[in-house]
Amino acid sequence: MRLCSVSVHAKQLVGLLMAILVLSSALPVYAQYEVERTDFPGKRPLTKLGRGLANIFGGWAEIPKEFYARSKDSETLGAIIFTAPVVGIAKAAGRTTVGFFETLTFFLPIPKDYGPIIEPEYVF
Repeated sequence: MRLCSVSVHAKQLVGLLMAILVLSSALPVYAQYEVERTDFPGKRPLTKLGRGLANIFGGWAEIPKEFYARSKDSETLGAIIFTAPVVGIAKAAGRTTVGFFETLTFFLPIPKDYGPIIEPEYVF
């Protein structure tokens, strides 16, 4: 009786999972290349939908981003503590609102040619 034996099937399964992991790591790069090089009719509305969803779920990141920006500008501690949360919450609310608008109207060319409403398009 062996205590540390690993069956042949378990080794094959681990090998298969490792191969899938390695091969799938290149898929996002290939997918990005395919989307950028082809201009299919639904590309711009889908980009607007993705941007809207990213802003809905990532709008909260404006708050720590604002803390970082204000501390980088080396303002006083009081200015960082009191103004960064207020400005960050306002920017987060604006970005989230724009995200809802873009998500709900992704099929309409508003603004012109499905362009971004807020700059930068994404939080980071």
